[in-house]
Amino acid sequence: MRHPVGLGEQLAVLGVAHQLLDPGLGTAGFGDLARDADTVEIDGGGVRVAGLRDLLRIADASPHPDARRQALAYRAVLDVQRARHESKRQADRPKDREYFRQAETP
Repeated sequence: MRHPVGLGEQLAVLGVAHQLLDPGLGTAGFGDLARDADTVEIDGGGVRVAGLRDLLRIADASPHPDARRQALAYRAVLDVQRARHESKRQADRPKDREYFRQAETP
């Protein structure tokens, strides 16, 4: 597969800077990243990108000066996602009193 930029070079897509990196940092290669990849729609097509947990692993293993800040940002997003999931899960559970009342009625 031919990339429009070389490894380490930046590419601006839809006003966002992207950097093509060697997948070796913190991972076992592209196959490892493909397991948890997300598909992002861009201009009517799907682009597979590394999932947040994989991006966090890469940032944690990276010697790049901005890697620590990126890792903190990825952790923050994962924390928000986890809190939303837990909140939704709690909202879907019946209230304790209602649950016990339903269990008591024949």
